[in-house]
Amino acid sequence: MFLVTLSVLLAALGFALVVSYTPRLSGVAVGAQEPIKALARKVYPVPHPVDGPRFADCANCHARGARFQSPANHQTFGNHTCGLCHAFPRPPEAVVEVADHTFGWRSPLGEAAKQHFNLPDRCVLLSSLEQVVTGEHCSVRPDGQVCVACHWAGRADGGVRLDNLEDKQDLIDRGYIEGFVSEQSVKPPNLKRLFADWQVRGYPD
Repeated sequence: MFLVTLSVLLAALGFALVVSYTPRLSGVAVGAQEPIKALARKVYPVPHPVDGPRFADCANCHARGARFQSPANHQTFGNHTCGLCHAFPRPPEAVVEVADHTFGWRSPLGEAAKQHFNLPDRCVLLSSLEQVVTGEHCSVRPDGQVCVACHWAGRADGGVRLDNLEDKQDLIDRGYIEGFVSEQSVKPPNLKRLFADWQVRGYPD
């Protein structure tokens, strides 16, 4: 009985030590440059962001034989376990230059937006985002292409169709705006900034 009790106490003590030295489990805040104490050695925070495609798979740089090979006892660890001991830097917030714009799904873009987002076609002065996205006569792209030229039933580049949208919410619910402004998007930079501005303002009408 004594041995059983002693074993339980030792196990509880060991678990308490692991939790107290593991930032994700203990909840202890860790400074960006501060090494994290572990049971037998220092565990340093991850020195780079982990939200971009380059760092999506830790094995790209830390597999056996890679340039920054992880320790031998880490070889069986998956990406989802790294944060148990290593603190990740916060993902950078999306940087959006927010000006005093009033354009929206049904409100025209106007001169301020035309200048701010380098929109080439003067048609945008009287056009709303709805007219730009679903129409055939106004472009916000440097090459002059209208959105539905590449995104309709007969083509649908990237799986995006704009010729059958029901309304603004349909555009949002399909995930098109998230796709337009993402890092992986091949949209022109001015177009990404335009939709990111509309998104960060809460998709106004």
